[in-house]
Amino acid sequence: MKNNHIKTIKVSIIGQPNVGKSTFINSLVGKKVAITSKKAQTTIKKEIGIVKVDGYQIILLDTPGVLSEKYNVTRQKFSISMNAVSESNFVLVIFCNRTVNDINLERLLKKIASMQKEYILILNKIDLLSKTDFINSINKLKQHVDSTKILAISALKNYGLEEITKYIIKNQNFYNKKILNKNHKDNDKQFIQEIVREKILRNIHDEVPYNTRIEIDKIFLKKDSSYCVYITIYLKKISYKPIILGTKGRNIKKISIEARKELEYIFKKKYHLFIYLKTIRKNKKTSNRRIDIE
Repeated sequence: MKNNHIKTIKVSIIGQPNVGKSTFINSLVGKKVAITSKKAQTTIKKEIGIVKVDGYQIILLDTPGVLSEKYNVTRQKFSISMNAVSESNFVLVIFCNRTVNDINLERLLKKIASMQKEYILILNKIDLLSKTDFINSINKLKQHVDSTKILAISALKNYGLEEITKYIIKNQNFYNKKILNKNHKDNDKQFIQEIVREKILRNIHDEVPYNTRIEIDKIFLKKDSSYCVYITIYLKKISYKPIILGTKGRNIKKISIEARKELEYIFKKKYHLFIYLKTIRKNKKTSNRRIDIE
Protein backbone atom coordinates (compact mmCIF):
# COMPACT_ATOMS: atom_id res chain seq x y z
CA MET A 1 0.00 0.00 0.00
CA LYS A 2 1.26 3.44 -0.92
CA ASN A 3 2.36 5.60 2.02
CA ASN A 4 0.66 8.99 1.80
CA HIS A 5 2.15 10.31 5.05
CA ILE A 6 3.53 13.83 4.59
CA LYS A 7 7.04 14.22 6.01
CA THR A 8 7.51 17.56 7.75
CA ILE A 9 10.71 19.59 8.14
CA LYS A 10 10.92 22.72 10.28
CA VAL A 11 13.39 25.36 9.06
CA SER A 12 14.45 28.55 10.84
CA ILE A 13 15.74 31.55 8.88
CA ILE A 14 18.18 33.89 10.58
CA GLY A 15 20.40 36.73 9.42
CA GLN A 16 21.18 40.40 9.69
CA PRO A 17 18.46 43.04 9.40
CA ASN A 18 17.24 43.86 5.90
CA VAL A 19 18.95 41.04 3.98
CA GLY A 20 15.66 39.83 2.49
CA LYS A 21 14.54 37.09 4.88
CA SER A 22 10.84 37.93 4.62
CA THR A 23 11.04 38.36 0.84
CA PHE A 24 12.73 34.97 0.66
CA ILE A 25 9.89 33.30 2.57
CA ASN A 26 7.20 35.02 0.49
CA SER A 27 8.90 33.99 -2.76
CA LEU A 28 9.48 30.41 -1.66
CA VAL A 29 5.90 29.93 -0.45
CA GLY A 30 4.45 31.73 -3.44
CA LYS A 31 2.26 34.09 -1.42
CA LYS A 32 2.64 36.69 1.29
CA VAL A 33 3.23 35.16 4.73
CA ALA A 34 5.82 37.58 6.15
CA ILE A 35 5.73 41.38 5.96
CA THR A 36 8.34 43.37 4.05
CA SER A 37 9.58 46.93 4.44
CA LYS A 38 12.62 49.03 3.57
CA LYS A 39 13.06 49.63 7.29
CA ALA A 40 15.38 47.36 9.25
CA GLN A 41 13.99 45.18 12.05
CA THR A 42 10.56 44.85 10.37
CA THR A 43 10.05 41.30 11.64
CA ILE A 44 9.48 41.05 15.40
CA LYS A 45 7.78 37.70 15.87
CA LYS A 46 8.59 34.51 14.04
CA GLU A 47 6.30 33.91 11.07
CA ILE A 48 5.20 30.56 9.72
CA GLY A 49 5.16 29.81 6.01
CA ILE A 50 4.66 26.39 4.42
CA VAL A 51 6.16 24.89 1.29
CA LYS A 52 4.86 21.54 0.01
CA VAL A 53 7.11 19.74 -2.46
CA ASP A 54 7.67 16.08 -3.40
CA GLY A 55 5.75 14.68 -0.42
CA TYR A 56 7.42 17.02 2.08
CA GLN A 57 5.99 19.87 4.11
CA ILE A 58 8.63 22.49 4.90
CA ILE A 59 7.66 24.87 7.72
CA LEU A 60 9.57 28.16 7.52
CA LEU A 61 10.23 30.36 10.56
CA ASP A 62 11.21 33.97 9.94
CA THR A 63 12.90 35.73 12.86
CA PRO A 64 14.11 39.24 13.83
CA GLY A 65 17.45 40.34 12.39
CA VAL A 66 19.73 39.80 15.36
CA LEU A 67 23.15 39.12 13.89
CA SER A 68 24.42 42.67 13.54
CA GLU A 69 25.81 45.11 16.07
CA LYS A 70 24.61 47.98 13.88
CA TYR A 71 21.08 47.76 15.31
CA ASN A 72 19.91 47.54 18.90
CA VAL A 73 18.58 44.08 19.62
CA THR A 74 16.48 43.39 22.69
CA ARG A 75 16.85 40.24 24.72
CA GLN A 76 13.31 39.30 23.69
CA LYS A 77 14.10 39.49 19.97
CA PHE A 78 17.30 37.50 20.42
CA SER A 79 15.41 34.85 22.40
CA ILE A 80 12.78 34.59 19.65
CA SER A 81 15.48 33.87 17.07
CA MET A 82 17.31 31.34 19.21
CA ASN A 83 14.08 29.60 20.18
CA ALA A 84 13.23 29.26 16.49
CA VAL A 85 16.63 27.64 15.91
CA SER A 86 16.14 25.24 18.80
CA GLU A 87 12.67 24.24 17.53
CA SER A 88 13.82 23.64 13.96
CA ASN A 89 15.56 20.78 12.18
CA PHE A 90 17.43 22.96 9.74
CA VAL A 91 18.86 26.51 9.76
CA LEU A 92 19.21 28.92 6.84
CA VAL A 93 21.64 31.79 7.48
CA ILE A 94 21.04 34.59 4.97
CA PHE A 95 23.48 37.34 3.95
CA CYS A 96 23.76 39.95 1.24
CA ASN A 97 26.96 41.50 -0.13
CA ARG A 98 26.84 44.68 1.97
CA THR A 99 26.43 42.74 5.24
CA VAL A 100 28.63 39.70 4.74
CA ASN A 101 31.37 41.22 6.93
CA ASP A 102 28.98 42.57 9.58
CA ILE A 103 28.82 39.38 11.62
CA ASN A 104 31.00 37.09 13.73
CA LEU A 105 30.26 34.11 11.49
CA GLU A 106 32.62 31.69 13.21
CA ARG A 107 30.94 32.33 16.55
CA LEU A 108 27.47 31.91 15.04
CA LEU A 109 28.31 28.61 13.36
CA LYS A 110 29.73 27.26 16.61
CA LYS A 111 26.47 28.18 18.32
CA ILE A 112 24.42 26.37 15.65
CA ALA A 113 26.73 23.35 15.80
CA SER A 114 26.41 23.22 19.60
CA MET A 115 22.63 22.93 19.10
CA GLN A 116 23.25 20.03 16.70
CA LYS A 117 21.46 21.69 13.78
CA GLU A 118 22.06 21.26 10.06
CA TYR A 119 22.62 24.60 8.32
CA ILE A 120 23.43 26.30 5.04
CA LEU A 121 24.70 29.79 4.19
CA ILE A 122 22.70 31.74 1.59
CA LEU A 123 23.97 34.79 -0.29
CA ASN A 124 20.90 36.80 -1.32
CA LYS A 125 20.39 39.74 -3.72
CA ILE A 126 22.98 38.48 -6.21
CA ASP A 127 21.03 40.20 -9.00
CA LEU A 128 22.47 43.47 -7.64
CA LEU A 129 26.11 42.29 -7.70
CA SER A 130 28.86 42.64 -10.24
CA LYS A 131 30.84 39.50 -11.05
CA THR A 132 33.75 40.73 -8.90
CA ASP A 133 31.55 41.50 -5.88
CA PHE A 134 29.85 38.12 -6.22
CA ILE A 135 33.14 36.21 -6.25
CA ASN A 136 34.50 38.22 -3.31
CA SER A 137 31.39 37.56 -1.21
CA ILE A 138 31.46 33.82 -1.92
CA ASN A 139 35.15 33.65 -1.07
CA LYS A 140 34.50 35.34 2.28
CA LEU A 141 31.93 32.68 3.14
CA LYS A 142 34.27 29.91 2.00
CA GLN A 143 36.68 30.97 4.72
CA HIS A 144 34.22 29.49 7.22
CA VAL A 145 32.47 26.60 5.47
CA ASP A 146 32.86 24.18 2.59
CA SER A 147 31.47 25.41 -0.74
CA THR A 148 28.78 22.69 -0.60
CA LYS A 149 27.18 24.62 2.29
CA ILE A 150 26.87 27.86 0.28
CA LEU A 151 24.04 28.77 -2.10
CA ALA A 152 23.54 32.02 -4.03
CA ILE A 153 20.05 33.32 -4.75
CA SER A 154 17.89 36.29 -5.65
CA ALA A 155 14.69 35.99 -3.60
CA LEU A 156 13.18 38.97 -5.40
CA LYS A 157 13.82 37.42 -8.84
CA ASN A 158 12.98 33.85 -7.71
CA TYR A 159 16.43 32.64 -8.69
CA GLY A 160 18.02 29.66 -6.90
CA LEU A 161 15.07 28.91 -4.61
CA GLU A 162 14.49 25.41 -5.97
CA GLU A 163 18.06 24.45 -5.08
CA ILE A 164 17.39 25.41 -1.47
CA THR A 165 14.33 23.14 -1.10
CA LYS A 166 16.29 20.29 -2.72
CA TYR A 167 19.16 20.80 -0.27
CA ILE A 168 16.81 20.92 2.73
CA ILE A 169 15.03 17.71 1.69
CA LYS A 170 18.33 15.93 1.04
CA ASN A 171 19.69 16.88 4.48
CA GLN A 172 16.49 16.86 6.51
CA ASN A 173 15.22 15.53 9.80
CA PHE A 174 11.47 15.10 10.32
CA TYR A 175 9.38 17.23 12.64
CA ASN A 176 5.99 16.38 14.08
CA LYS A 177 3.44 18.19 11.90
CA LYS A 178 0.86 18.18 14.71
CA ILE A 179 2.50 21.33 16.08
CA LEU A 180 1.38 23.29 13.02
CA ASN A 181 -2.23 22.13 13.29
CA LYS A 182 -2.31 22.80 17.05
CA ASN A 183 -1.35 26.46 16.60
CA HIS A 184 -3.32 27.21 13.44
CA LYS A 185 -5.73 29.76 14.97
CA ASP A 186 -2.96 31.58 16.82
CA ASN A 187 -0.94 31.81 13.61
CA ASP A 188 -3.85 33.48 11.80
CA LYS A 189 -4.10 36.09 14.56
CA GLN A 190 -0.37 36.69 14.46
CA PHE A 191 -0.47 37.12 10.70
CA ILE A 192 -3.22 39.75 10.93
CA GLN A 193 -1.19 41.59 13.58
CA GLU A 194 1.82 41.68 11.31
CA ILE A 195 -0.19 42.88 8.31
CA VAL A 196 -1.47 45.83 10.38
CA ARG A 197 2.04 46.56 11.65
CA GLU A 198 3.38 46.52 8.10
CA LYS A 199 0.82 49.13 7.05
CA ILE A 200 1.87 51.30 10.00
CA LEU A 201 5.51 51.06 8.94
CA ARG A 202 4.72 51.84 5.32
CA ASN A 203 2.47 54.83 6.02
CA ILE A 204 4.03 56.49 9.07
CA HIS A 205 7.63 56.18 7.83
CA ASP A 206 10.46 57.13 10.21
CA GLU A 207 8.17 58.55 12.90
CA VAL A 208 6.69 55.20 13.88
CA PRO A 209 8.07 53.57 17.05
CA TYR A 210 9.26 50.03 16.37
CA ASN A 211 8.04 48.86 19.79
CA THR A 212 4.38 49.52 18.94
CA ARG A 213 2.45 46.47 20.16
CA ILE A 214 -0.56 45.17 18.28
CA GLU A 215 -3.02 42.63 19.67
CA ILE A 216 -6.07 40.92 18.22
CA ASP A 217 -8.78 41.18 20.88
CA LYS A 218 -11.47 39.22 19.09
CA ILE A 219 -12.30 37.63 15.74
CA PHE A 220 -15.72 36.27 14.86
CA LEU A 221 -17.55 35.09 11.76
CA LYS A 222 -20.76 36.91 10.80
CA LYS A 223 -23.82 35.33 9.20
CA ASP A 224 -22.79 36.73 5.81
CA SER A 225 -19.47 34.78 6.08
CA SER A 226 -17.43 37.94 6.63
CA TYR A 227 -15.05 38.39 9.57
CA CYS A 228 -15.07 41.08 12.25
CA VAL A 229 -11.65 41.74 13.77
CA TYR A 230 -11.16 43.88 16.87
CA ILE A 231 -7.59 45.20 17.09
CA THR A 232 -5.78 47.19 19.78
CA ILE A 233 -2.65 49.19 19.02
CA TYR A 234 -0.74 49.87 22.26
CA LEU A 235 1.39 53.03 22.35
CA LYS A 236 3.98 53.65 25.06
CA LYS A 237 3.88 57.45 24.70
CA ILE A 238 0.87 59.73 24.33
CA SER A 239 2.80 61.71 21.72
CA TYR A 240 2.61 58.68 19.38
CA LYS A 241 -1.19 58.86 19.17
CA PRO A 242 -1.53 61.94 16.89
CA ILE A 243 1.19 60.46 14.66
CA ILE A 244 -0.71 57.21 14.19
CA LEU A 245 -4.06 59.01 13.82
CA GLY A 246 -2.88 61.68 11.39
CA THR A 247 -4.82 64.82 10.47
CA LYS A 248 -8.55 64.11 10.85
CA GLY A 249 -7.72 60.42 11.26
CA ARG A 250 -6.32 60.06 7.73
CA ASN A 251 -3.32 57.92 8.70
CA ILE A 252 -5.21 55.33 10.72
CA LYS A 253 -7.96 55.18 8.09
CA LYS A 254 -5.43 54.49 5.34
CA ILE A 255 -3.66 51.88 7.48
CA SER A 256 -6.94 50.11 8.20
CA ILE A 257 -8.16 50.18 4.59
CA GLU A 258 -4.86 48.84 3.23
CA ALA A 259 -4.76 46.08 5.86
CA ARG A 260 -8.37 45.11 5.17
CA LYS A 261 -7.84 44.94 1.41
CA GLU A 262 -4.74 42.80 1.79
CA LEU A 263 -6.44 40.40 4.19
CA GLU A 264 -9.36 40.05 1.79
CA TYR A 265 -6.98 39.39 -1.10
CA ILE A 266 -5.00 36.76 0.81
CA PHE A 267 -7.85 34.92 2.57
CA LYS A 268 -10.54 35.49 -0.13
CA LYS A 269 -12.98 36.60 2.59
CA LYS A 270 -14.54 39.96 3.50
CA TYR A 271 -13.14 41.66 6.62
CA HIS A 272 -14.32 44.46 8.92
CA LEU A 273 -11.58 46.00 11.09
CA PHE A 274 -12.31 47.79 14.37
CA ILE A 275 -9.16 49.47 15.67
CA TYR A 276 -8.53 50.82 19.18
CA LEU A 277 -5.56 53.01 20.13
CA LYS A 278 -4.44 52.73 23.74
CA THR A 279 -1.72 54.77 25.38
CA ILE A 280 -0.04 53.01 28.28
CA ARG A 281 1.14 55.44 30.96
CA LYS A 282 2.70 54.49 34.28
CA ASN A 283 0.57 55.16 37.36
CA LYS A 284 -2.18 56.64 35.20
CA LYS A 285 -5.33 55.30 33.70
CA THR A 286 -4.95 54.06 30.14
CA SER A 287 -6.19 56.48 27.47
CA ASN A 288 -8.45 54.89 24.85
CA ARG A 289 -9.38 55.94 21.35
CA ARG A 290 -11.56 53.71 19.18
CA ILE A 291 -11.48 53.88 15.38
CA ASP A 292 -14.13 51.83 13.52
CA ILE A 293 -13.40 51.60 9.83
CA GLU A 294 -15.15 49.46 7.24
